[in-house]
Amino acid sequence: MNLASHAVSQPRLTARPVEETLETLLDFQYRHDQVFHPEILLMTKWDQAVHCLAHLYKVNGRIADLADKMDHQAERHVAGGIVDELAQRRIPDLLIFSLKLMKLFDVSAEAAFLARMASVERRRMTTGSFRDQAHFTPLPAERNLAAWQWYQREHDQYFHREVVRWKRRRHLKHICLHVCKVGGVLGDWTDKEKHQELDAAVAVEQELTERRLPDLLIYALILAYLFRLDLSKAYFARIEQVEREGIR
Repeated sequence: MNLASHAVSQPRLTARPVEETLETLLDFQYRHDQVFHPEILLMTKWDQAVHCLAHLYKVNGRIADLADKMDHQAERHVAGGIVDELAQRRIPDLLIFSLKLMKLFDVSAEAAFLARMASVERRRMTTGSFRDQAHFTPLPAERNLAAWQWYQREHDQYFHREVVRWKRRRHLKHICLHVCKVGGVLGDWTDKEKHQELDAAVAVEQELTERRLPDLLIYALILAYLFRLDLSKAYFARIEQVEREGIR
């Protein structure tokens, strides 16, 4: 066996983007998938959606498990292992599958995210105590994940004041319900597609692309700041872990 030629044929770690933005992360994630998950990209759109749906419920199961444990014991006594798993694997996975789904449904990540945030802020400005909120959350000067984490937290401080005061376990339950909502809409799309209810599928896909897929990114950002996690570092560490396991 020619070891030199064998070594050359081995996949390499995916080159990170020179400039980190949501759009370059979309491209990075797709390049990673081309090398390390080519069998997934060869699937139909429907099969890829079902694959992502299964992973979303795996992530949500771990969020629910941690919330349940926090209900039954003081938060400070919850085993570190499950918290570490959430921080090192499942929160990055939520970002990973939001990127995969945005690519699958041809969504511009930053444009969809900002449109979703503006829609929420516009709606909140017309209701109750938020009528005194006269301006949108200032956009960050940079467009990397750290900047979007800051932006998300600022948005929440302005427009979700009642939620920001919650304890972490209540945040987890709230996010768990919202991820279930995303999964429900994605599941509805797969059902409509499967039964060739094409007009209905188009309507569901619009809700998915305009609201629910951006929501996945939003909840990845919220979980990151709740757990004081640098989402960019966690994301690239998770990708590298997957790639090194694939290279071995």
